[in-house]
Amino acid sequence: MEEYIIEQLALKTDLAYRQFSKKLIKEDEIILGVRLPDIRKLAKKLHKENYQFTDQSYHFTCLEEKLLHGYLIGLKKTPYEQVFPLIRQFIPYISNWSVCDSFCACLKLADRYPEPTWIFIKPYFQADQPFAVRFALVMAISHYMKIDYCQRVFAEIDQIKQTDYYVKMAIAWALSVYYINFPQPTISYLQSCQLSPEIIQKTIQKICDSHRIAADKKIELRMISRNLTAARETEEHSPIV
Repeated sequence: MEEYIIEQLALKTDLAYRQFSKKLIKEDEIILGVRLPDIRKLAKKLHKENYQFTDQSYHFTCLEEKLLHGYLIGLKKTPYEQVFPLIRQFIPYISNWSVCDSFCACLKLADRYPEPTWIFIKPYFQADQPFAVRFALVMAISHYMKIDYCQRVFAEIDQIKQTDYYVKMAIAWALSVYYINFPQPTISYLQSCQLSPEIIQKTIQKICDSHRIAADKKIELRMISRNLTAARETEEHSPIV
């Protein structure tokens, strides 16, 4: 079956898209150059044919195999107790933002079973692997952009210890989207959080990049960013008495 998958992916190879993808995904990944719609079509075909996961399924030779595997998990309609082990087994193989973000977007079971899935993803906010932490953050963006989960997500973000670039960018991305949807609780969090000045600045920058934010609000946000950053830097450089 795995040889068949590679053959099917190879038929959809686009050399121009491969070069484009290599510029975006700088990690050491073999990239065939297959567009996401074609990978989704193949995943749906395999799902209809009742594709079964085996140990061999996790011997990935290229980026597209990982993307396909993630889509196949997302298509599972079995009870969440049977899907969670598949997610858990796949997470260590997430090695770039593309696989992480695509995988999170397709995990619709989080919308069907929000609370059990939240309990499942919560430990990943404190994971050792950077992309496992990003997985939790992007799941929050994709499926928990709800006022009921707002404070719960902020509490988890405040405890993140990972300093990897893709984790920091995911934090800023998450908070910027939360601000657009729930401005008051998000700005209150930013004013009292434990985040670094770098992440606060990046969050405000992402918010101000949005066309949904009024010009006067952007001025206010930039002022808040400067004040918060100055205060945080003062705290970091204050001598311990």
